[in-house]
Amino acid sequence: MLRFLVMSLCGFVLNNGVLVIALWGGLAGMWAIIPAVLVAATSSYLLSRVWVFSK
Repeated sequence: MLRFLVMSLCGFVLNNGVLVIALWGGLAGMWAIIPAVLVAATSSYLLSRVWVFSK
């Protein structure tokens, strides 16, 4: 089963090289976006907590 998956994955990569490169680029972009989103969410959450306590 695993060997079949690896073989089909290799075939997919060979057939769709450009697509795979684009996918990897998208993944790299997502890994850049995720920390930014986490930081923004955390800071907004902390700000809302501070705002509630200061009222």
